[in-house]
Amino acid sequence: MLLILLMPTILAENDNVDLKLESSLTNSDAGITGAETSPNGETVLIVGLDGFAHLISAKNAGDRSLDIELNSGRENNFNDIAWHPRGEAALIAGDLGTAMRYEKIDHGITVVNGTGAILGRNMTSVDWRSAGDYSYFGSEDGSLWRFSEGTGFMLVDSVNSEITGISCHKSYDICVVSTLSDG
Repeated sequence: MLLILLMPTILAENDNVDLKLESSLTNSDAGITGAETSPNGETVLIVGLDGFAHLISAKNAGDRSLDIELNSGRENNFNDIAWHPRGEAALIAGDLGTAMRYEKIDHGITVVNGTGAILGRNMTSVDWRSAGDYSYFGSEDGSLWRFSEGTGFMLVDSVNSEITGISCHKSYDICVVSTLSDG
């Protein structure tokens, strides 16, 4: 017991952490739900609630003059983003069957062709296969969908658990899907 009392004690320093707001994307809460850096590392696509979509510089994130406010034309919540491997486009997954495509060339956001079958389903995740020829969308109801050039079909409908993530290997045509309660 005496040994414990003789051990040196560490005195806590009274350092303060100062936080300050450098800048903000919007004047109100954007409800940001996801962000993804482009493959070339130059831009970050940010999405959120009520169709919020915004592009910022990855290298000068605080410079608001480089921002591009994107008009999604949607009021649905956006949940996930995946850039095409070449970086010229990105897919956005959202509530009520939202499957949108962002095009870098004109900063337009349009509906992914062939996604009528997912209307009404809350899409939670999206990713591209390494070749960029197929994209995969996961949903809250556990269904997994594959899309390519305007055609899409359901791959799996027996999970019965929300798909929480899809991650495709960058060099091989292998994707891993995680769910809320089925692994």
